[in-house]
Amino acid sequence: MEADRFEAAGTRRYACNLKKMITLNRSTKVSLSLALISLFLYVLYVVRGGYVILFGYLAGSSWEVSYVTRLGPAFWTSCIGITGRLIGAIFGLTAIFLLWARQKTFVAVKSLVVAALILESVYFLGLIPSLWLLLNPNSPIFVPSLGYGYLIQILCTAPFLLALGHQVAKYKENSQQARLLKVGSVAFVGYTISLVTNEVVRWAAMINAESLRFIAGFRAVGFFNALVLMPFAIIFAGIAAYRVFQQRYRSATSWLGASLLVIGLNYSIYLTFAYFVKTLNTLPVVDIWTIPLLALGIALINSQRQKSAELA
Repeated sequence: MEADRFEAAGTRRYACNLKKMITLNRSTKVSLSLALISLFLYVLYVVRGGYVILFGYLAGSSWEVSYVTRLGPAFWTSCIGITGRLIGAIFGLTAIFLLWARQKTFVAVKSLVVAALILESVYFLGLIPSLWLLLNPNSPIFVPSLGYGYLIQILCTAPFLLALGHQVAKYKENSQQARLLKVGSVAFVGYTISLVTNEVVRWAAMINAESLRFIAGFRAVGFFNALVLMPFAIIFAGIAAYRVFQQRYRSATSWLGASLLVIGLNYSIYLTFAYFVKTLNTLPVVDIWTIPLLALGIALINSQRQKSAELA
């Protein structure tokens, strides 16, 4: 009996310490909110373009009819996927509003979080029909580098987002936080791999189409930005996940911040590059919404430094 009470007290202390380690300060909350708003605006812009084509198709416009017919199921599933992603972003924003502005508990808003995760996975699953077009040599849109890139993105996101959604749905008490963080850290690694893949394979596709001369001059800045800087986001995310499994949460948060910082910095550089080479039209096909992650990464790193200073 005494041993049981001791174990229960230890579990409560562990849960309390874990909760303290993952508490977010104001700058982290603001930067996370900005990142979600950025995702929402980005997806809204993409959705608008997709529905312009859809309405043109329904109206019988020759170009839109030809475009939709050529893509076939790939168009319809991507349209469903991007719509789902927009709704998921709305759910995510609603969840953080209820958590931080209305002081709701995580359990009270977890259904919104689960829905957002499922809808984000639906977005990536919607890329599956595109694989046939991109990897089929007889297809009018045969771009194998993009096809393999899509395949990696699907495999690295959808299963882990769904697994995380399952864990969130089961969440009832603080003692389950450790398990939730482990699954979340693995999902973050997969999502980071997806972000890196999306950028790198697009450079590969452009080089394949125009040869290595494409990266001459100022374009080399954008190319090496993706090829050299972005892999560090995966490395840092992997270290963060490893620290989570070790239950070293302060260290994990710092490495998570470093990964987010690299992602946001990369796309800040990409935006500058696109402006100077007059390729701003490429922004909708890359994850330019991730720029606010630079601020989020800095906020997470600073918050852990402050906590370390307080404990010193």
